[in-house]
Amino acid sequence: KLNALGEAYCVSKKTRRGGTFGDFKLEPEGNDTNQSEKNYEIVDSSKDEASGTGGSPSAGYTAFMSGFRWTHHLYCDE
Repeated sequence: KLNALGEAYCVSKKTRRGGTFGDFKLEPEGNDTNQSEKNYEIVDSSKDEASGTGGSPSAGYTAFMSGFRWTHHLYCDE
């Protein structure tokens, strides 16, 4: 129902979830860290970025700071 409201009232007719959680690289990165390993976690660094897969929107610092805050909220997509 919430998606239907977004499709009816959002200018873009699309909704998205917030960017608080995502598969982000582990930090701090050191010599012993697997550089490609990621963990599902909350944004806690300006380096946290995750691109969407399967049509899902991106998550991370940029999305969070752009106002797409909480993952359990729906927002009008740009």
